[in-house]
Amino acid sequence: MATVRLQPQNPSDTRRRWTLPAQWNLPLVLSGVALALFLLTAAIPGWLAPYDPNKIGVGALLAPPSADFPMGTDEFGRDLLSRIIYCSRIELLISVAGVGIAAGLGVTLGLLSGYRGGLLDVLIMRLQEAILAFPAILFAILVAVALGSSALTIILTVGVIFMPRFARLVRGIVLVLKEQEFVTASQAGGATERRILVRHILPNCLPAILVQITLAMGTAILIEAGLSYLGLGVQPPTPTWGNLLQHAQSYPAQAPWYMIMPGLSVFLIVLALNTVGDALRDRLDPRLRGV
Repeated sequence: MATVRLQPQNPSDTRRRWTLPAQWNLPLVLSGVALALFLLTAAIPGWLAPYDPNKIGVGALLAPPSADFPMGTDEFGRDLLSRIIYCSRIELLISVAGVGIAAGLGVTLGLLSGYRGGLLDVLIMRLQEAILAFPAILFAILVAVALGSSALTIILTVGVIFMPRFARLVRGIVLVLKEQEFVTASQAGGATERRILVRHILPNCLPAILVQITLAMGTAILIEAGLSYLGLGVQPPTPTWGNLLQHAQSYPAQAPWYMIMPGLSVFLIVLALNTVGDALRDRLDPRLRGV
């Protein structure tokens, strides 16, 4: 059976790839616009939100969408648009910090496990398999109950849940790359293990890592929404899409917009992240590009 050999990437080829025009298609463009709006609202919510998100009585209770309140109001007369805009900041913080911890630990463990092998490889991989064997949602609930409901708890939970995915991904790539001629030449030239890992192996892992980061961020937002919906996430008065959904469940017939708006926000952002992740994979993977 023919085997696929990963060739080392030339840095100039990588730079050129990023400067080439992207393949324009409607889903990708719309996803990019949605992510840009998400980042903008997370960066400057105070400039975009028309009202204070926690101010009670700015409008009638459970008022439907109108010119003054484009997304309606909640049971306390607070503007839903302002609250959803402010949700973006906490969602971005949790997804970026949680996935950042997972990537930092997972990539490091994957590099060491794949390059050194032996007993260290066995110990690291058994640890990752033990974490993967534990149901993610049950683990998240146990951590929230043990450490309390807060953004930090969710960040740590996301970090632990996704760490094995990064570790196993990077380890598989390293097992192939360390047999390549450019690594053997570096070893023969007296390069240290750290230099080989950081300067030669890690850059070739980055495309796969970037794709995994994008996909993991979408799942991290879903985890936060699920925990907050159960009352185990970020607590009021800090608004999140999850606790907005929790409060909206009491008014499904009286105020359907109350449930639709935060639910639609979660759906669109997660869909956009997955679409961009798929586009990155198609563009960065040489086997999918036919190179």
